[in-house]
Amino acid sequence: MRINITAVINHNGDEESLERTVKSVSGWVSGIYVVRPGGSKSGHQIAGWLLGLNSGEEVSIPLKREIRTLLGNKPNKNNPGTYVIPVIRNVKDTWRLVCPGSARLFFAGSSEKTGNLDNPIRDYIKHKPCAAIPEGAKIKRVLVVKLRGIGDTVLLTPLFLALKKSFPGVLTEAVVKSESALLLAGQKNLASAIAYEGFFKTLLKIWKKKYDLAIVPQASFRSALLARLSGATLLSVNNHNGKNYFSSVLVDKPQEYENAVERDLDCVRALGLKASFSKPKITVTAVERKKGRALLRKFGVSKNVKAVIINPSASKRNKLWPEKYFAAFTDMISAGKNVRALVLTDPAKAEMAAATVSLSKSAPVLMPPLRLRDVLGLLSVAGLYVGNDSGLSHAAAALGTPTITIVGPDEPRIFHPYKEEDGNYIVSKDRYCKPCWKEDCEGRECLETVAPLDVYKEYLKWKR
Repeated sequence: MRINITAVINHNGDEESLERTVKSVSGWVSGIYVVRPGGSKSGHQIAGWLLGLNSGEEVSIPLKREIRTLLGNKPNKNNPGTYVIPVIRNVKDTWRLVCPGSARLFFAGSSEKTGNLDNPIRDYIKHKPCAAIPEGAKIKRVLVVKLRGIGDTVLLTPLFLALKKSFPGVLTEAVVKSESALLLAGQKNLASAIAYEGFFKTLLKIWKKKYDLAIVPQASFRSALLARLSGATLLSVNNHNGKNYFSSVLVDKPQEYENAVERDLDCVRALGLKASFSKPKITVTAVERKKGRALLRKFGVSKNVKAVIINPSASKRNKLWPEKYFAAFTDMISAGKNVRALVLTDPAKAEMAAATVSLSKSAPVLMPPLRLRDVLGLLSVAGLYVGNDSGLSHAAAALGTPTITIVGPDEPRIFHPYKEEDGNYIVSKDRYCKPCWKEDCEGRECLETVAPLDVYKEYLKWKR
């Protein structure tokens, strides 16, 4: 029997932590050995590579990517959802436990190939939240700092609701990027969105406001330092892949495939509070919705016609489905009745919308560049939104509009916590190089292998 890579788990006696570890490596290794307390630590015959784990550890996504790269594995043709790691050398040896307290990947019988990986396996044994808020203390003013894109800001909105439930009457303010501040205008559970205008200028806006608590999900050193200097007496900081700078509490690192909403809510849970998942939501005004309907009428969408908004743009080239595929999909849906395709124009990448329309045979509407709030008003009254993995995809879902999102290099289970039963459909092809966070990629196999027909099948689900 060919052995590719074997996981050996040093069991600590806790069955729940063992189950977590087994689930983490299932599908990634060809065999799993469990060494139980008091059991023998030698005698197993191992060929090839061995992954040593302690019970309670999970293999993080970055480490799985590194395992794939290191061992040169390719997708299993018989089952595209799994991966086969090839045998490097057929060497049999007696295995001995060499990884107490550390995670190691090594080659059986060859000490030269033994070594730690760049992305260590994370310890996911949950820490008990401490009672960080002094008894009798009142949290009246909270600062939230998240300097990410529009999509990450949409995913932040359940945190505002969790804070309102935890601290009735609380005044929550958020420091976000300028476009995200526009997105959050009128947000029900947020007092104000402060546009980030450089470190010192933003600090001047907030440092005299006497915050009781500052929360920094998806932190960088810059955002954590801004919160630290704001004057907040208590900080909950979560840097997913590094040090939680200046945090007053211990925030757990994300669980394997934990979605982005839950990751942000972990900042609240670390304070000893409950925080339940809720669907991301943003709001538009009645005037903005009315303006959106007027735009649809202007471009020939009557009451009996469903408007399908198509957005071929995204922030990174590595997330762009080819324009020719968008054009082919547009032609497919335009052949049906009572549907009108409208292609959004990104002011920063206008050529993408123009190329999609020029490649299409069905003459979809090429919309002029619109301001963000006007786009949101349009999305709120559209029948369906179809686009790449981008901020507007999140915004449409948060407005309650059905969506079809084409996901390339990212992991949908983490970054798209939306349900198909709510009308939010995902098209994603698993590949040996996924997930990745490159700005660009020559092959873009994760996107090139998504055919227009794949997206059309999801469209038919919505149409029914």
